[in-house]
Amino acid sequence: MTKRDDGDDADQRLERLERRLKRAQSARLEAETIADRRMRELYLSNLELDERVAARTRDLELAVAELESTSSAAAGFLANLSHEMRTPLNGIIGMLELLPSHVNGEQGRQYLDTALESSRTLNALVSRLISAAEVGTTSAHDRSPWPLGVIAESIDDSWRLPCLSKGQLLTIRVVGSDGTTVNVPSVLLLQTVRELMSNVVTHADAGVVTIDIRLEPPTDTEPAPMLHLTITDPGPGFDVTHEADLLESVARADTTSTRAGGGLGLGLYLAHDSVRRSGGRMEIVSGTGQPTAIDIRIPATNS
Repeated sequence: MTKRDDGDDADQRLERLERRLKRAQSARLEAETIADRRMRELYLSNLELDERVAARTRDLELAVAELESTSSAAAGFLANLSHEMRTPLNGIIGMLELLPSHVNGEQGRQYLDTALESSRTLNALVSRLISAAEVGTTSAHDRSPWPLGVIAESIDDSWRLPCLSKGQLLTIRVVGSDGTTVNVPSVLLLQTVRELMSNVVTHADAGVVTIDIRLEPPTDTEPAPMLHLTITDPGPGFDVTHEADLLESVARADTTSTRAGGGLGLGLYLAHDSVRRSGGRMEIVSGTGQPTAIDIRIPATNS
């Protein structure tokens, strides 16, 4: 082979290498172009997603604000409605209670007793309807700080006289310091006590009614401190052999359960529902002809 032929072969190999290099460079440039385009698309997509999330967040914040405003308005309306309905009813009941000494004759006293009993029944019904509506607009997140002593005083102020009218002595005991302050859903707590004490005044025998109040520290099974109330009445009790069945019946608002001939009904249902909404639990210990103890445990935080 001549030197010329050797030179031609070298030139051809060099051309092939140059073409291969150009193809590699072209492929690399194309890959970089595609990568840049993908990165731009991803950036724009992320930017659009961020804008959509921000817009959705603003919508949710507006919705929450509107809901809170609506709930506040509903609570104010219920408070006014409760006042407007209960005030005249309490006035009627008060006047009727003053009339017996001014009424002569057995028939007149019978009429008066009927009017008084009907007024009290209507007042109790209005109270429970308002209670049911208040529970429906109240959240377990609506918490407020309460000293244990203030909780005890509030219950005592509301129920001492109704208990005395039925021959019941109300005794409230705070275990620990009266000044211990807890954050609890106060409306739901008062609704629970109201319904349970209504049942006590209506159905329990004369005797001592005891309410124990204490704050239980966190445990392995209860990571949060618990506000613990125990309401114990003198009887006559009712059958809770199958407590789960009773509470299931109550949760269905089944008013057929009886207590010495009287219905547990709406009051126990509302109490059970209030405790459930508070994130707590309610336990019943009773038996026919025996005292009844109802334990309420509601999550609380020390303030």
